[in-house]
Amino acid sequence: MKTSRLVAGLAVLGCMLAAGACEAQAQAWPTKTVTIVYGTAPGGPIDLISRVIAAQWEKKFNQRVVVESRPGASSTVAAAYLARAAGDGHTLLNGAFPPVGIFIKELGFDPFKDITPVSIVAVQSYYLLASKHMNISSLKDFIAYAKSNPGKVSVGIVPSGPHETESYAMLETLGIQANLIPYRGLATVYPALVSGELNATLGTTPPQLRSGEIVGLAIGSPKRDPDFPNIPTFRESGFQYEPQASFPFFAPGTTPRELVNRISAEVAAAAKSEDFANRITKSLHIEGWGPDPDTAAKYLREEYDKQKRIAERVGIKPQ
Repeated sequence: MKTSRLVAGLAVLGCMLAAGACEAQAQAWPTKTVTIVYGTAPGGPIDLISRVIAAQWEKKFNQRVVVESRPGASSTVAAAYLARAAGDGHTLLNGAFPPVGIFIKELGFDPFKDITPVSIVAVQSYYLLASKHMNISSLKDFIAYAKSNPGKVSVGIVPSGPHETESYAMLETLGIQANLIPYRGLATVYPALVSGELNATLGTTPPQLRSGEIVGLAIGSPKRDPDFPNIPTFRESGFQYEPQASFPFFAPGTTPRELVNRISAEVAAAAKSEDFANRITKSLHIEGWGPDPDTAAKYLREEYDKQKRIAERVGIKPQ
């Protein structure tokens, strides 16, 4: 009896010590260089958001924060890199949820176990953007052009992920067909729109939208953007459709929950800061969010299930 009590007591003590160590680790973070990786080409919204957060953290913690692009396989190259990293909070991922079972059969890691949601930095309503070379000015014109020119409309996509499935959903909603042309990121799509290489894309608010080199046809939000008041919502044009992009943050799956919570709080602080509002929201129309890990995980799971349903409906098979 005494022996069993001693063993139980030692077990409780061990758990308390482990919990204390995790809490101390969370409080001490960061203790060295933090690397934020993402899986698209440099220069896009994910890159800019990552750099804003990095600058804030460097100033706040007096630690170097590196932003690193690791494009490839729909962000799964970056996600696989994160999955192999130490769970000490010093390697993080900003980007889309890995498309396991939707686009890619074998990732080499389990995205539901080997990486864990920390938060969602921001969300943004997608715009339907068109090349000025199409010589159209409305969503009605775009639909009419696509229907009268079957097989000739080209739409730029970031493949094997949320942007591709959302593009399929958009075409399905509008009742049109188009050729989906893959690019490494939206930063490479916009110049193609300006040159006329592409007809359209679901995108954000690049500088070329304000300059008139790219034409905005509709926005996927409940109301118009005050900075672009002439661009109607999809709903105003008769479509119950509100496409969005999200910017989730992940840590390795081995990261202690106390540390995940700590980093989540710091992501939220950055996303809700005046600096983020001035540098990201005002210029890119991307709203900071910053939910806790459980809320982020629920949101991402729902988005994943939505993408999977769209993929199955349009016949996308994992490769």
